[in-house]
Parts: sequence; C-alpha cells; structure tokens
Amino acid sequence: MSQSHFVLNSPSTIRGDLYWSDLTGVEPSRVYYPRTPMSSYKELLAQREKLEKQIEEAKAKEFAEVVNDIKQKMADYGITLADLGFGRGKLAKAGRPRAGVAPKYRDPASGSTWSGRGKPPKWIAGKNRDQYLIQQ
Repeated sequence: MSQSHFVLNSPSTIRGDLYWSDLTGVEPSRVYYPRTPMSSYKELLAQREKLEKQIEEAKAKEFAEVVNDIKQKMADYGITLADLGFGRGKLAKAGRPRAGVAPKYRDPASGSTWSGRGKPPKWIAGKNRDQYLIQQ
C-alpha cells in the first residue's frame, strides 16, 4: 500500500487524500484574512437606512411587475376574482334582536337586579341566593 496524503479528521484536508495546500499552494494557517475596522454605531445606522430604502424601491418595482403578471395570466385564462375565492359570498343575515332576560334576583339594599346568568355580582356572590329571589 502506497503512502499518500491520507489524514482523517484533519482541518486541512478537503477529501481524505487531498490537502488544501495541494489546491491553493497555501497552508490554511498561513491564509491572511484582512480585518475591517469596526464601523461606528452611526455609520451602521446610516448603512441600514440606505439598505431599507433600497429594499423598499426593489419591492415597489417587483410588486408592480407581479401585479401586472397576475392580471395578464388572469386575462389569458379567463380567471375571475370569484374563481379565486374573492367573490362576494352570501351575506350573513341580520339576526333578530334577542329579548333581555327578566331579572331573577334583587338586592334589597341597593335595588340592583341580576338575571342569574353570567358572573354573580358581589352582593350575591357566595351567599344563599334564595333570600334574593324576586317573588312573582
């Protein structure tokens, strides 16, 4: 078996038998990556503002193109808004107004009433409700 450049799990190998330096002529540890100076906060904000403006311009341009493309395809195939589910469906009927429920309990001290539905008011909560029943 011949001796080759075979090193497993080595960071300098690309394939088991192929070294980075074989391709580039430079050892990985000798590669120089120039460091850029850290931008200031205000410079970064200015860059972000410029990018956001470019994004909005690109979006507006592409939006118009997409809308025109959709309109053209709808015309070519005879597609309507109703076909896409945007047509007017049946409008909901206005229900008849509900009649109020007659009060079932009355507070003798204040005259407040309660129908017995929903959360009980403080004057009846936790007490025997029989003493507050409205006699009819």
